Amino acid sequence: MSDISAAELEVQNAKAHLLKSKDGEQSTYDILSKAIRIMLDERPANPAEVIAPIINRVQQETCLGEPNLTNLQSSDEPSHEVKMAEQQKGLFEAAGAGDNEAPEDDDDSTMSPLPDMQELLYFFEQGGVGLGREEWIKVYFALKKLTDTVSLTYCRFWGKILGLEKNYYVAEVQFRDEEEYEESSEEATDEANLSTESNEDEENSDKLPVSSYKPPNKPATEQAGGPGVNKYVYFVCNEPGEEWTRLPNAVPHQIQTSRQVTKFFTGNLEATVSSFPNWEGTERDLLRAQIARISAGTIIAPMTYYQFDEEEEVDDEELGQMEYIENPDFEGLSIRDLADPTMQSWVHCRLHILQQGRCIWQNPNAKDEGDVDEDEDEDEGDEDNQETEQEIGPPLLTPLSDDVEVGGLPPWSVHLSSGLSLIQHSICIVKSNLWPGAVAFSNGRKFENIYIGYGTKYQSDNFSPAQPQVFQPEFTSTPNLEEDHDPTVEEETALKQQNEADEGEDENEEDEDDE
Repeated sequence: MSDISAAELEVQNAKAHLLKSKDGEQSTYDILSKAIRIMLDERPANPAEVIAPIINRVQQETCLGEPNLTNLQSSDEPSHEVKMAEQQKGLFEAAGAGDNEAPEDDDDSTMSPLPDMQELLYFFEQGGVGLGREEWIKVYFALKKLTDTVSLTYCRFWGKILGLEKNYYVAEVQFRDEEEYEESSEEATDEANLSTESNEDEENSDKLPVSSYKPPNKPATEQAGGPGVNKYVYFVCNEPGEEWTRLPNAVPHQIQTSRQVTKFFTGNLEATVSSFPNWEGTERDLLRAQIARISAGTIIAPMTYYQFDEEEEVDDEELGQMEYIENPDFEGLSIRDLADPTMQSWVHCRLHILQQGRCIWQNPNAKDEGDVDEDEDEDEGDEDNQETEQEIGPPLLTPLSDDVEVGGLPPWSVHLSSGLSLIQHSICIVKSNLWPGAVAFSNGRKFENIYIGYGTKYQSDNFSPAQPQVFQPEFTSTPNLEEDHDPTVEEETALKQQNEADEGEDENEEDEDDE
């Protein structure tokens, strides 16, 4: 073995010194070698200026004493992915206990309002629709969190509405306590009263002439929790793990306006909606109106799965029954019948929305007994009520075969999940052509509906906003029309005195007649 020179010995001692490190930390030699390797690979134009940031980056990437997510983040604000990871971490912490601990038996577990989401995921995957497995699990835990915080008797994943900036995850629920429905209606009434009082104060303060024009009466909002568009309550959130936000009740005149508006959602509930006709409200109200329209037109069920309750009393025979119950004798339908293109084996299980924005027709000219003026002729009011014809929509549980075509296309498309397997082992997938994104499946005994789309209706032609009304023509004078001069002050005073004298004579004559 040859003797080591003094220079080589000095180099080895220096390298040994740089290789020293504490427990769990990288040595200075390793950090410098990786930094030099990065500089040789990237070959920056100014190596002396970028060497310090490169060394800092190497230290953050190779540090072993702290979690990797924390090391990769700089001192700036965390990214959106990191924030969502922190929010969604609570979903999984609340979902499971220890690794070796079994879940406790709960007597109320069979009464859970949530359906078997894993089973629904399996069926939707067979049809090639739905969300990804990871996203679906997050939605399930988010719905479970909602059921833990709010007392519900019914809860299901309605769907996902895609937005330009953020998306909406929608949950359809029913409360266990009826007081939850009443709170929302009371809040809406209070807001309407406050707006009316403020308008009256402005009119009294300004003391300006008031127009005699009265806009047509708006239909009343249907009762929350009862038959109609407000039978179910909807909660939304932008990402699973965020707090659920309750949407307001659907308002009839907003549903009417939404039929003339085509807008993509931004993902912000408080965003303004710029449209013509003018939208009264924010994106929150437009989202609720679109959910009501989509639900009424696309939520379907196999024939004979539901039936009408024979004990239910029908107020109006023309309107039909408003509620149904699950058929206890339902034995299922064959996949061949469900996949029939005529769609005779499927029915609508939500009430149809009328032109006035309600499911149950209301006479707009009807007045309460306390609202009728004493001087008003009762016959005139009856004539107005008779002129308004009652609108009657399709009854509940109407077959899909009665639906109207959409621009020359069938309103529904139906197919099997697989054309290779036996038909008994396949499931039936039904898609709406009127509302793209609305899908239903059935294996003959079970079924479910979901919507994943932009919340817009199919249009065969390009969308064209509604045109404003034609301007009224200006007044043109006729040859026989002559302009009259304004009266003088003396003429106005004399006319006023004459009118007062005439009124005094009329009063004296009435007194003599009474005597």
